[in-house]
This record gives sequence, structure tokens and C-alpha cells, in this order.
Amino acid sequence: NGSRGISDNFIDKFISAFSLSQIDLFHNEGSLTERKIIPLIPLEAFAGYPAEQFNDMPIEEYYQINEFSNADFLIRVKGDSMTPKYNGGDLVACKKIQEITFFQWHRIYVVYTKSQGIVIKRVEPAPTEDCIELVSDNPAYKPFLLKKEEIDDIAIVLGAVTLE
Repeated sequence: NGSRGISDNFIDKFISAFSLSQIDLFHNEGSLTERKIIPLIPLEAFAGYPAEQFNDMPIEEYYQINEFSNADFLIRVKGDSMTPKYNGGDLVACKKIQEITFFQWHRIYVVYTKSQGIVIKRVEPAPTEDCIELVSDNPAYKPFLLKKEEIDDIAIVLGAVTLE
């Protein structure tokens, strides 16, 4: 009757009983004001993150941000290598790249590398075709070359929710 809220425990049981995800439960397909729910994933979850399947992923939170309706996920920036553009704690909206056919030079990507883990960097052309150059916006961090074969996963950054 609306006199009490629904507990998280009840929601978890409901989701489990009907084999739903939180997206299924909270995303109303028939709504005229339909908005995409974007999951915030922890950094560790980026590797192998499937854009279309959320059920088995650790999700920190869900957001509805109209400006990022084509984003697959949000991820939190760690560190200061991309300041002043992005600061530690900012949330970047990302579109997962399923197959790398080309790079949008000078754009910022979240790259999961075999040797360096997850990095958020600007992608630039390298002197050789088998590499890309990853560049920080913070001049205290030197650019470095990354062999394309070192890329396990990649997403382009569409924008950010910036903290003050």
C-alpha cells in the first residue's frame, strides 16, 4: 500500500525467484520515458566485461544518464595521470569496442593490457604499425608504446561525471 519501502533483501529474493537481473527489474521497457541504465563496474571487472550480459558481473551501482545513452558501462578513474581532463574518482562513461578495426587518434580509451593492467590514456599513432602510443594528459607521466597484441580489451571514453 506504499506505507513502507522495499528492503534490499526482498529485492534480492525477488530477483532470484524470477531469474531477473537488476536491470530487468528496474528498466521499464514499455515506458515512454525509457532510459538506459548504465552499470558502474569496478576496475577489476573491466577485463572480459561483456556489454550485453550483466548477471554475473560485480556491479557497484546503476545510473541513468541521458547524455550517455550509448554507453555500455561506467568505470571510476584511479590516479592523476589524466588530470586536468579526468581526476581520480571521476566516473567515465565507456563504449566497449568489440573488434578493433581502427583507432580514433587523440581520443581517450580504457585499455586492459596483458602487462600493465587497466589504463585510461589518450591513444596516438606510433612509429610502427604493430604499436600504439598511450599518452597521459598529466605531463608528469611519459608516453609509452604498447604493442597491439598486448591489448586484451578496450573501450572508448564517451565522457565523464566529474567530481570537484
